Parts: sequence; structure tokens; C-alpha cells
Amino acid sequence: TPGGAGVGPVIPGSRGQRRLLRQAGMGMFLVTAEELLEDDADWQRSVRAKSVELASMLKEGRDMAVATPGNREEVESVITRGASMGIATRTLTERIAARTTQVAHEAMLILGLDQSVSGLILTGGDIAQAMLDHLGARGINLISEVSPGIPAGTLSGPGIEGIKVVTKAGGFGAPDALVRAAKLLREMK
Repeated sequence: TPGGAGVGPVIPGSRGQRRLLRQAGMGMFLVTAEELLEDDADWQRSVRAKSVELASMLKEGRDMAVATPGNREEVESVITRGASMGIATRTLTERIAARTTQVAHEAMLILGLDQSVSGLILTGGDIAQAMLDHLGARGINLISEVSPGIPAGTLSGPGIEGIKVVTKAGGFGAPDALVRAAKLLREMK
């Protein structure tokens, strides 16, 4: 069966969580700084190839996280380069959410939404909202919690009914919060 997908930005408090997730065996699929700064036309040419590559990894049953550049220097470089191109920080934040979730969503479409992933971990409010918008989700049916403040449930909406999901504020949670979220998704019925 297809693997799970985690989608999230890089937030200082979550870098350690992401490191532990990698140590637990989840692969990282990056939307690079260059791709975040591409104009829309270039991005639309890039996203298809990235989505096909991610879909292939998920089809192999690999757990994958779609993420943005990982260290403080890279993040600061993206912000500085974006500003020099006339991209405001808020616009760049929206672009990060839109582009990381677009890759994950299009990979799910390639696989077929009903067969796409065993579950989603969405970190950061902008990321969660962007992904739910891409999927056309009507809501989340809450089932459990990874820990207090990190809910788990299933999506509701046409073509996505029952896909398991965990949402987590970006810098929130214990160091092993993402590892525990992935484990809970595997165990949920």
C-alpha cells in the first residue's frame, strides 16, 4: 500500500522533530529554495516532475515528508533572496505553503486519491489550511490525539473521505511528536 506523507515547513522548533522523523525511517522530499523562488510559470513546469517522483516513492510504500530548506541559513537566504526579488515575507510564507502542499496533492492525484496515502501529517497552520484547500476537504472527523493539542482524525469530503490526518502547530509538541504522529496514523483503523 502507498506510504504516508508528511507536509510541513521548516520552523526552528520542528527541526529537531524532523530529524527524529528521519531517524525513524521517513524519507525527506524537498521543495528547494530555488523552486520556492521560481516565478509561477517555471514552478508549474517543475511541479509535475516533482509530483511524479514523490508519487513513485509513495507507491513503493515509503513514508515521505515534503519539506522546505532545513537550516536557519537556508531559510534566511530564501527570505533575503525573496526580498531582493520584491517578494514580501508574507507572500513568501503563502508560497511555501502553496508549493509544498501542491507537490503532495498532485502526487496523491497521480496515485488516485482513494489509494494515495495511508495518512497525512500536516504541520503548521498555513500548511494545514493549504492542503485541506487543495483536497477540497469539508472537515476533519476527530478520533484521537497524538498528545494534547495534536489531534488525529479522518478527512471528510468528496474523494478523500476517511484519509487519516494529524495536524500540528509548527513549533509545537515534544521532540518525538512527529514520530508519534506517524505511529498513530499506522495504528488508526
